[in-house]
Amino acid sequence: MEIAEALLKIDALIKMNEELICKLNLAYEEIALLKYKLYGASSEKLSKKKKDSLLDENIFNEAEVNAESKVTEMSDTELEKEVSSSLRKRGGRKPLPKELERENIVCDISENEKICPHDHCDLVFIGEETIEQLDYIPAKFKVIKTICYKYACSHCQNHFVTGRKQPQPIEKSIATAGLLAHIAVSKYCDALPLYRQEQILNRMDVQISRTNLANWMIHCGDLVEILVTKIKNTLLQQEVLHGDETTVQVLKEEGKKPTSLSYVWVLCSGKDSKTPAVYYEYHPSRSHKVANEIFSNFKGFLQVDGYDGYNEVCKNEKITRLGCWAHSRRKFDEADKAGSKKGLGLSAQFLELIGKLYKIEGKINSSCQEEKLQYRQSNAVVILEEIKAKADTEFKNVPPKSKLGEALNYLLNQWPHLTVYVTDGNLAIDNNRIENLIRPFALGRKNWLFCDTPQGANASARLYTLIMTAKLNHLNPFKYLKYIFTELPKILAGKDKNAIDKLLPWNCVLME
Repeated sequence: MEIAEALLKIDALIKMNEELICKLNLAYEEIALLKYKLYGASSEKLSKKKKDSLLDENIFNEAEVNAESKVTEMSDTELEKEVSSSLRKRGGRKPLPKELERENIVCDISENEKICPHDHCDLVFIGEETIEQLDYIPAKFKVIKTICYKYACSHCQNHFVTGRKQPQPIEKSIATAGLLAHIAVSKYCDALPLYRQEQILNRMDVQISRTNLANWMIHCGDLVEILVTKIKNTLLQQEVLHGDETTVQVLKEEGKKPTSLSYVWVLCSGKDSKTPAVYYEYHPSRSHKVANEIFSNFKGFLQVDGYDGYNEVCKNEKITRLGCWAHSRRKFDEADKAGSKKGLGLSAQFLELIGKLYKIEGKINSSCQEEKLQYRQSNAVVILEEIKAKADTEFKNVPPKSKLGEALNYLLNQWPHLTVYVTDGNLAIDNNRIENLIRPFALGRKNWLFCDTPQGANASARLYTLIMTAKLNHLNPFKYLKYIFTELPKILAGKDKNAIDKLLPWNCVLME
């Protein structure tokens, strides 16, 4: 009995030791990854050294696969040589815009110098040398004084008429459409917080508190709500959408602590959309109920990350969900940087295979939908099959809680969504398009840190929608907002709601 008990204790200790070693390895991975994030390069691209080591390790077992990869590499090299040998314009300073105001400074010689010192003949004008420099004139304010004439009947004295002023974006406010557009663009496009704008205004002897500036932005958000709603409805009628969400802190959210996080949900059109748009919407939570509300009645392709909050709406609305290869690649990149001993080289091998998928996308980037579909079916499907086979084989041998295990688990769980993009030439391989549109919001959040109230968060989301959609349609954000703040009050006062469609960024033509 004593021997049996001793053996049981030994087994328990061995099991405990294995668990401790596993935890220790995971801790080493976390430390290695944190060090890399602190001191390493942020790029996810494989270095040349790693690429060479992958080739040296002969990671592909079959000779046919090796031969096929060599042919692909040769074609890529030839393509690079062709590009490098093509004629390119030499670099140099770009000419200054012709529409800028120009001031001429003439540099002439004196009358005495216009006589030749050798034979005392008059010098003849033979040409000029022109040098252009760019000067800066500080922004200035001006006061627009609206004078409304009044008239009365000189006989009965019972009839009075006053000249009607144009409807304003904020009635009884000193702010014009141009000033409101400037403040909005400075905050939401240039990431300049209102307290800094307050300081800039003070230096120009204009005393406007940040409280007033914030209230103006809330009023502007309310004004453009009808226009932003039309942008959202237009997006939901499209065939392809990208979706994502990002955090925002709101201090005075009812039922929540000031330190808790809320969310801005973002959706945008696909790359080839005829009405390019992006839409931001504030919500206190990241619940699946929000996704159900936003994407209700949407029919089409929705490209998102692996968040489970989209599962229900995709099922109920029969939405075809696409995965994001950039997210999968990022997880393998983290595993590679963490340097798991048991997964030595595997993460780099998966990165190399995923890189081949992106090489295919680079070659067909400017192709039509039919050509993209055909090329993907002929080239990408084979690589996808190789990735799936390798993942199924290696998943059993990798600790599930390791970085490589997490990357493989994500890949296999998302596999049905990750392979959808090869079935339609109108789809993208990843969700980078919307991540690029979230980046300006994240940059602004880093500067202004938080929203004070939900009203401010809603206004911010609506103004971000207009500004970023204007940029997608190649409009100057300031000119567009000034035009909107000028024309929209007139349209709303006239009750002609159909005229609002003319203000949508893809319909709007701004006069220079």
